[in-house]
Amino acid sequence: MAKDQPLKIELEENDVIVSLFNTLSKTSKKLLQESYQQEKHRSSYHNRRNQENQELENEMDNWIKGVFHVASGNITVNGEDCTDLIDLDTEPLDLDLENQVKTLEKEVIAMREQMAVERRELPRQIERVLETTLERQMDGEERGIDDEEYTEPETVHLPVIEQETIAEYRRGIKLLQKLERTLPGRASQYEDIERVLGERSS
Repeated sequence: MAKDQPLKIELEENDVIVSLFNTLSKTSKKLLQESYQQEKHRSSYHNRRNQENQELENEMDNWIKGVFHVASGNITVNGEDCTDLIDLDTEPLDLDLENQVKTLEKEVIAMREQMAVERRELPRQIERVLETTLERQMDGEERGIDDEEYTEPETVHLPVIEQETIAEYRRGIKLLQKLERTLPGRASQYEDIERVLGERSS
């Protein structure tokens, strides 16, 4: 009768082991940092801190790697012995980076929608301003012609451009400048974000 095989921990992904290692490593380094903070009052602290800190972190990493390699004999990944599969130098999935990428993707979508709105609305706003301005100018010219009928023939009345009309002209110019300045800038920003997403996904 064959001996019963010892039970092993079954994992689906090797990243789980790497994540556990990195979590333990970061925790140990945090504890080391806290211990150094408690010794700041000592005069020799600043002189020896960096060297001792690096040496202790290296020793701690080596010890943790040794523990994981010993434990790997009792772990399987997708049914395979993970002794030769552990690569503790490989970083696991970075959740912060993944969330950052998702945030950038949402910003890209929002930017596309905003650009579409501006392409639709700004020309219409400019068109309305110009139409109103032209109507006011034409009314001013008609009033000038009517006035000429009641004045001396040699007197010429030029159409008067009201301050409100001038303000509308200026507003139309500003809208045009905004359209010229905003859309290329947003397109450039969109291209930069697309490039960053492409680099991080590759």
